[in-house]
Amino acid sequence: MTDEASSEHANRRVTRPAIAQPGPARLLEAIQCLLHADPKRARRFLAFAEKSGMGLEHLWCAFDQPGTISASAMATLNPGRTAMLFATQPKTRSAIETTGKVIDATCRSLKKAGVGLAQSLIPPEHPLEAEAFEAGGLSRIATLTYMERSVPRRKERFEEELPSGLRVEPYRPHLRSRLEALLAETYQDTLDCPGLSHLRRTSDVVDGHIRSGIFKPEWWHFLMKNDTPVGISMMNVSKTKESIELVYLGLTPQIRGHGTGRALMAHALRQIGGSPQKTVVLAVDDCNDPARRIYEHFGFRSTARRHALVRSLDAETP
Repeated sequence: MTDEASSEHANRRVTRPAIAQPGPARLLEAIQCLLHADPKRARRFLAFAEKSGMGLEHLWCAFDQPGTISASAMATLNPGRTAMLFATQPKTRSAIETTGKVIDATCRSLKKAGVGLAQSLIPPEHPLEAEAFEAGGLSRIATLTYMERSVPRRKERFEEELPSGLRVEPYRPHLRSRLEALLAETYQDTLDCPGLSHLRRTSDVVDGHIRSGIFKPEWWHFLMKNDTPVGISMMNVSKTKESIELVYLGLTPQIRGHGTGRALMAHALRQIGGSPQKTVVLAVDDCNDPARRIYEHFGFRSTARRHALVRSLDAETP
């Protein structure tokens, strides 16, 4: 290597951004970078984080040689050993690598904290942002469509009835082991985010469902064939208390078809009829055509789409 080439190589090493946490003195600047926001908006975010108890311990930044922050990423911890990632949206392709390094550092921080799965939801119109998360070690597993409809009125009627030989039974906390076993069965040959089913412990999934919004056990029901559970429907109230979320609706492979999913959805909607919330919301994999047809049949309409990206931290070596 010539002296000139060696000098150029050394300069490139020096100018690489340093990846580190911002510390209290640089916190405002880090949030400004994360949100592409002015100081006033960043201060409002920090005030909200403090009031709501949102931890900022998983906030990482890229510091350029002059000491300025060029990219930020942070994670919020969720039930079920998961975390939602957010990062500075790259404006140019050259910024993707740096943002990816910050995302990677955040994921490593999460793993040390015992988080099993990091995830992010990116609008399709932000392709550079999705590429940055991929550079940070996440993989696209699905494109989700978010749907909603109004909460059924008390007088609203649904004609769909369960096929002969099937009935519903309420979920109870002592039946958790039954629920975990059933969920594992419903994931077989699923069309709803199939790449996710093997990345999480079923116990973590149940924890996440129970603590998703406000747990409403009276809106959770097993679908039974004789004494065997073959399906499940789960509804919770959102944290804002303004909507009801369809947390999960699933059937075992042997019971799918013949209108069973539609009948179970009708039962779930009957249970929440007349509730004070305004809307029922859900998310469905774009590739899950049977589920989409069920939801459209009951008047759900699309409101948004997001690419779902995940990184399994449990699968990584320390």
